[in-house]
Amino acid sequence: SLPAYWDLVARLDLGRAARAAKSNDEARLAEALTRVTGGETARATVLLDSLTRRPSTDSTVRRVSLVVLAGLLHTEHRWSELRALPTVPGIRRDSADLAGVEAWAAAFALVRAPRARFRSDSAIFPIVLSPLGVPMLPVEINGRRFLFWIDTGASLTMISADVARVAGIAPLSADSLEAVTAVGRLRVLPAVIRALRVGPLDWSDAPAMIVGSREFTVADSAAAGHSSRVQIDGIVGWDVLRQLDVRIDH
Repeated sequence: SLPAYWDLVARLDLGRAARAAKSNDEARLAEALTRVTGGETARATVLLDSLTRRPSTDSTVRRVSLVVLAGLLHTEHRWSELRALPTVPGIRRDSADLAGVEAWAAAFALVRAPRARFRSDSAIFPIVLSPLGVPMLPVEINGRRFLFWIDTGASLTMISADVARVAGIAPLSADSLEAVTAVGRLRVLPAVIRALRVGPLDWSDAPAMIVGSREFTVADSAAAGHSSRVQIDGIVGWDVLRQLDVRIDH
């Protein structure tokens, strides 16, 4: 017999989850998740939105659909739709939470959608390792060159306050938001990068976070036998990387 539906969903064994579904709602959620993982985000959004907005939807399915839909809209920078998501019983939405989707959606509500243009079908460029062994990519921001760390876990591109100043990037607001990281919450300022170039990709009007330069330094305890600090210019986020088919060989 098949394992329980939610166990299969948790393991992203979605084909078997669809067969184990005990209701139409569970089957539709399995289909939506299958489309998300397959890159069919337009159809997935329609399915998730319908599951989220229908009060008769199974309560667990509805909550999971809302969480996945919010993440999808955030990744695709669909801020107006993110702000318009319904309230679902069982999910606390705090408008005062500076790391919440409401705060981020409000900050970027009037920003136009980013645009991608590819100068070539493919490109090869060197990967540089940071002193900590983290791969870094050469990037251009508003015509200035920097080295950014690669982080597939960052939902948006992040830049240090020093880089923002040099590249002429001003925050959208003086009011700070918060980003949730592996080591806790980080105070950031929302911003837009008018021209970001990564390899063959020209990414215009890219949403970004400005991080204080002090917060964007990390300890390198192995440096020549003594502790030192490594300054990070910025981080290329998943919103940029997902535009590319990337193969890293180092």
